[in-house]
Amino acid sequence: MITEEARQLRDRFKGTLVGLGVGDAFGAPFEFLHTASIRKRYGGPVIEFLEESGGMVGPGEITDDTQMALCIVDAILDSRDVDPGVIAGKFVQWLDSRPPDIGNLTRQVLVSIKLGRHWSLAARELWEAEGGNDPTRNPRASNGSLMRCAPVGLFRHNDHERLVADSIVTSAITHYDPRCTWSCVVLNMLLSRNLARDASVIPSTHAAADLEDVANLVGNNSPVLREFLRERARDITAVASERESFEHVSMPFRDQGGYVLTSLGIALLSFYCTTTFKDAIITSANFGSDNDTTAAICGALAGSYHGFSRIPLGWLAKLKQADLLERKAEAMLALITEKRGET
Repeated sequence: MITEEARQLRDRFKGTLVGLGVGDAFGAPFEFLHTASIRKRYGGPVIEFLEESGGMVGPGEITDDTQMALCIVDAILDSRDVDPGVIAGKFVQWLDSRPPDIGNLTRQVLVSIKLGRHWSLAARELWEAEGGNDPTRNPRASNGSLMRCAPVGLFRHNDHERLVADSIVTSAITHYDPRCTWSCVVLNMLLSRNLARDASVIPSTHAAADLEDVANLVGNNSPVLREFLRERARDITAVASERESFEHVSMPFRDQGGYVLTSLGIALLSFYCTTTFKDAIITSANFGSDNDTTAAICGALAGSYHGFSRIPLGWLAKLKQADLLERKAEAMLALITEKRGET
């Protein structure tokens, strides 16, 4: 007999992976549009799936955000573990499929790996060439690993030590900067917590403790991320207590590009300051600029809390890969259950 706990875990697993895809496909038609352009074109914020191909894919189609997450899922299912070499191989196979949408840093690193550079060196060497830890320089720290990292959080949800290590190493395949690697740790730690939570409690209730805990976990590995998390905790608490408006605290993130902390901040504000999966996606997708990626990141986080059962049915019907994502989530959960029985 399936317990209520097992039923909820299955719902949250599916919610995380399908939620990522929903957010991705929701924001894709107006990817890179700024808020003023969104209002001008659509008469206000986008609140439903668009029946148009405004971005690089068709209506209801996923982009590189979800495609790369699926590469990680498939690598985990094939190797029955988190093996960065296998994941890097899946990424290169995906690159060879000529995806229409791929980030510049991701492409540059994957081409290097394809040409023979070891997966553990390609991104690191590029990061060091761009300045590394030199405080006078600022190497690229984009959102390309944060958008895809959720499968690691799911697979390692009950082993936080390995969650941290695997989040870092899978990010570092393409995004070596500590702001990127530790942002992946943060997102995966938060979604792992969400899996067992009571979704009738509004998310903002958890924000202060959650973000202080992950800030302490990050520590000196990325001081800028640590302080960023504490600032977002203050923002969310201020909105929840009505001392500040959401519009005010969200203003610094409007119409910004693909910087990893910007994308993480949008996801955190959109999740913790709303009460439903639908509102979290609408909020995150309408910040302007990298709208599919920010909604994908938020979709994984919100899906881990609200679950698959609370994703609007009409949105699931519009998502072309919904069934595939649902099956992959169930396969990964089955693998975890099987491996637990082996120990």
